[in-house]
Parts: sequence; structure tokens; C-alpha cells
Amino acid sequence: MFACAACYCIYLLLTAFTVQHGPLIVFKTIQGPKHITSNGDENTKAVMIVTEHEFKQIEQFKNHIDSLRKTVTGNLIADSILHGRPGLMDSIEQLELLYHYQKQNK
Repeated sequence: MFACAACYCIYLLLTAFTVQHGPLIVFKTIQGPKHITSNGDENTKAVMIVTEHEFKQIEQFKNHIDSLRKTVTGNLIADSILHGRPGLMDSIEQLELLYHYQKQNK
């Protein structure tokens, strides 16, 4: 048993010095956070959280729900959509407010 362990240790030592593994230490550039500039200052440039395209999609969805509400069967469909996703219209309202706030503070 000892002989096997000794042979394995010798094997490890020999392969460490003879086999080419490539560089042991690789240097790479450090990627900093996106909200910090290269000189260390905070990047305060506004980022659009809700884009104009997303806002248009939100408006289209709201219009679709409103148009569904005009008929009895459409009203049932709208209710089932909103019942299966509680808080959806509240989230949409918050996204609209966020979009308008972004537009004001651009």
C-alpha cells in the first residue's frame, strides 16, 4: 500500500515539472460595476427602466382589456385574465407612472 502511494507521489512530482499545462497565472482586466465610471465617480446618467416601446405595449394591453369590457363575453374574459393575475393592473399603473416620471426627469 505504501509503495502505491509513494509511486503516485513520484508520478505527480514528475508530471508537474514535465507536462506543459499552460500559464499557471492568467491576468485579466477587472470589470467594474456599470454605475461606476473609470475614475471612480458614480455614473448618474439616467437609464430608461421602461422604454417607449414597452410603454406602447402596456397601453395596447390596457386598450385591449378596455375593449373586452364592452361586451358580456369579453367582460368574462377580462375578468378571468385579471382574476388569474391579481395585482396586474396595479403593476401596469405603477409602470405607467414610472415611465412618465422618467420622461419628466430626462
